[in-house]
Amino acid sequence: MATNGASDTIVPFLLERDKYEHWTIFLKNYLLAQDLWDVVEKGTDALLSSDKVDQTKKNAAALHAIHMTCSPHVFTLIKDISSANEAWNKLAEMHQHWQSPFLHKPPTSAVSLRGAERQTASRLEWAINKADWKTVHGIFLESSHRINRIINDDNQTALHVAVLAGAVEIAEELIQRMSETDLEIQDIVGSTALHLAARRGKKIAECLVEKNPKLPTLTDERGFIPIVGACASGDEDLTKYLYSKTPEVLLSPHDGKNGPPLLNYTIIGQMFDISLDLLQKYPSLAVTKDDGNLTPILILSNEPSAFFSGSGLGFWQRLIYHCIKINKHSFSNDISSSNDVQIPVTCQNQNEEKNIKVQVFFGLRALGLMLLKFSGMLLQLN
Repeated sequence: MATNGASDTIVPFLLERDKYEHWTIFLKNYLLAQDLWDVVEKGTDALLSSDKVDQTKKNAAALHAIHMTCSPHVFTLIKDISSANEAWNKLAEMHQHWQSPFLHKPPTSAVSLRGAERQTASRLEWAINKADWKTVHGIFLESSHRINRIINDDNQTALHVAVLAGAVEIAEELIQRMSETDLEIQDIVGSTALHLAARRGKKIAECLVEKNPKLPTLTDERGFIPIVGACASGDEDLTKYLYSKTPEVLLSPHDGKNGPPLLNYTIIGQMFDISLDLLQKYPSLAVTKDDGNLTPILILSNEPSAFFSGSGLGFWQRLIYHCIKINKHSFSNDISSSNDVQIPVTCQNQNEEKNIKVQVFFGLRALGLMLLKFSGMLLQLN
């Protein structure tokens, strides 16, 4: 349990009920960097190392990081747990419990399934999870069960279930047979099929948006549009696709709650071309807090390794980093442009040219400069 600023280098805030999702992202990145994630994910018994002392040290270090980033209230929930793996899983379990009043509240348009209808719905859901399109198709043909009918207590249609199961073929078949309005049906937490597809890959999302271009604009009960979930899951290809299909006005800090978390997730996921494009369109996002009270500057301050100047560079790499001129407008021209450039450099010790790859980190440097510049402007205004 952190009682001062000692946890700032790990996570910039203490774990509270409403900050779990952000907390896991920061802490997992820290644990990966410290080579501790394996002991948290799998436990000491699954470690390849046969050295019990090494296993014990890793577990203690990981558990300490978890303790140091918990608020006093949350710490009391895991203080008696000696395994980092068990503590992590306990917090994940508690997160579900914290969310349960929202997740399990009765939907206003819930459909009550009884008797034979419930049996049919159960068979249908089972077949979808088995990716058995032949059986799914047969159930629809032999029964009066409509393709847009709710089939479970989560208020989900067959399409929702197919998307969650990753059953791409079944999802595509259902999309072809459903109307545009059918694709807008929301489950118990207000998620459309595209909200769920935003965490399951690009192919299903493309089919959905092609059939109903309105889907990227629909919000769930928390007010989020699908691109936020896609970016939070770290899927860069899908995020870029949905970014091209989402009206930019929906990402304005004045229009709703989607711009701030999207910008923060692009920085965490190192999708800096999108970050820069967002800031060029809406500079005030630089100092706009998301639901977890996080700002882009706060996130960048905890990612020093993402800057070349914060990494262990050689002399020539440092020289290039500080001398290169960045065209701040070039990033918005092509959102899917290459992340790498090759710069010929003559080595000091050998009279020959070598190419040093300068990666997308230059984009992050430009991003940081933009954030600081805009923040400074605000301070002057105040």
